[in-house]
Amino acid sequence: MRGGRADGRTGRRWVRMTARVLVLALLASASPLVRPPVLAAQASAPALQGALRGLLGAHTAALASATGLLLAGDDAGFRRAADSVDANARALAGAIGGIYGAAGGEQFLELWRAHIGFLLDYAQAYRRRDRRAYERGVVQLVGYAGDLADFLRAANPTVDRTALAELVSTHILGLMRVVDAQAGRQPAPVTAERIAAASAHMPMIADAIAAAIARQFPEKFPAK
Repeated sequence: MRGGRADGRTGRRWVRMTARVLVLALLASASPLVRPPVLAAQASAPALQGALRGLLGAHTAALASATGLLLAGDDAGFRRAADSVDANARALAGAIGGIYGAAGGEQFLELWRAHIGFLLDYAQAYRRRDRRAYERGVVQLVGYAGDLADFLRAANPTVDRTALAELVSTHILGLMRVVDAQAGRQPAPVTAERIAAASAHMPMIADAIAAAIARQFPEKFPAK
């Protein structure tokens, strides 16, 4: 029994240390995390693409830090990380609102925050060993991809709803795999690999959204 308790303490210390390293990395690259992109009245499509890539890439890294700290039991660190996740969400909503108006930005923010909450609930279910909450989290997360795709399709008829839903679904599953590794106290390289894979997927979502916006507003976002 003593050995088991020691192993548990060692595991918690490792998870906490890994999460803190991620937070420090985020603080070192905070500018794309919390600042809405400043786009000129007539910005290029590549500028829009780059802005969305920065915000969406930071989203994944920030959320992985938050879930890691939550599962490590570092409540103060988790609250700080959660604030960073929400600051990034507001920056992303600001970018969307700059194109579709303040109301569109607010609607996007509410919907974007939903999947963040679902993922944190999923991680919390692991922490509390709550099987019902875990199963509910799986259902909520899996169903979310279609909701976001529907919203963006309603705002922009050039959006390929099926393709975007598949991209968002891959994003959700990637985040779940990160939490699974964090909760299972997988070796650091395994967790880092899953975070890297989830982050590497985000440019595809950014590119799909940016391309659809450029098709909808070609005069505002020319190719060059």
